[in-house]
Amino acid sequence: MSATSNTVVALKTSFLRTQTRILSQPLQPSDRWRDSNHDVGGFSEANVKEAIREVNRLLRRHSKSAYSSIAIRHIAEQIDKLYWEAGAPDPHADEALSQSGITPDDDLTSDETISRLPETWEESSPRETEDADGNEIYASLLTNLHALSARRAALRKKIQQYRHLQSLLEPFKDPHENIQPNLVTRDAALATELTKMRTLSARVAGRVAGIGEAGGGAEIAVTGGTGWDGAGLSTDEKLQRILQV
Repeated sequence: MSATSNTVVALKTSFLRTQTRILSQPLQPSDRWRDSNHDVGGFSEANVKEAIREVNRLLRRHSKSAYSSIAIRHIAEQIDKLYWEAGAPDPHADEALSQSGITPDDDLTSDETISRLPETWEESSPRETEDADGNEIYASLLTNLHALSARRAALRKKIQQYRHLQSLLEPFKDPHENIQPNLVTRDAALATELTKMRTLSARVAGRVAGIGEAGGGAEIAVTGGTGWDGAGLSTDEKLQRILQV
């Protein structure tokens, strides 16, 4: 179904055409009338057929002139115009809304607009003003609307927190690709470096123990037997000299 077939003009045109087709159907006397006419010795069948033929001829002529496509379209457009005029905003109601800070263009689903809704509704129509329950209904709806708005704000805040947590957990979706591989595999680069470190630590411990037993060897190791105290050497250079002993 096309979008244009859902308009008021299209729907009313289709409805009017259906009704005019029903009104344009040829007329036929009912079986009850025929039986009654036969019992009382009324009109002959030929006269009845002739009368019906003439009536249907006049009916077709009337339907063609009164129910034309142009006339149907015109009536549908008039209905469409009345439809939109009935739904047009009341200027008095618009003035009351503008005084309360609400305009017809405002989004009534936004929290800001909901917070600006008036506490009481000023009715512009005398008929509506006579309804004593109108303000109570409005106040109840406004309270419910404020509660829903606050609940929605809390849910939005919670959703933001969940999205932040999701962004933090994003790298863990595929740890083999997003986290350093040496943290998740046994034979990766980190394991190799740890093995080297353990070996180096064992060598250093052995060298330091040997130096302690020899006594004064540390000074020799550091100064290289020259009596120099190693001033100006970095920690790595001193360690390298110890390992070379």
